[in-house]
Amino acid sequence: MKMAIFLLVASAAALAQSESDNHNGYWWNHKSEQEKLIYLEGYTDGVSAAAGVSGPRGGAKLIYKMTGLDNKSATFGQFLSGLDHFYSDYRNVTIPTGLAVEYVSHELRGVSENELANEIRIDRKIASTTPDH
Repeated sequence: MKMAIFLLVASAAALAQSESDNHNGYWWNHKSEQEKLIYLEGYTDGVSAAAGVSGPRGGAKLIYKMTGLDNKSATFGQFLSGLDHFYSDYRNVTIPTGLAVEYVSHELRGVSENELANEIRIDRKIASTTPDH
């Protein structure tokens, strides 16, 4: 059942992405603050559905861990500000939003500057090989 839900969500995501812009900095920077918050909430909801997790108590920790939103002291607003800052760097605008969310999560958790520098270098490499719309 979990696999069926995952495949359904993955297929819908692939279809939606093929019909619209990539979810990267170009896409992010054209959204309103409200749309960005809705996206972040939907992102976690989507991971929850794909994992087949339900219930606010048992599933919340897993959902946030899977999405990179597992920093208990961070809010969606902080992630929004972090993503805005991340995508204000022209070198990051082609990086997919999922990788950007993970990077911001690491920043909020206090990951070392060396680790963050390595992560951003890898993310930029991935983005340079991803077709851009």
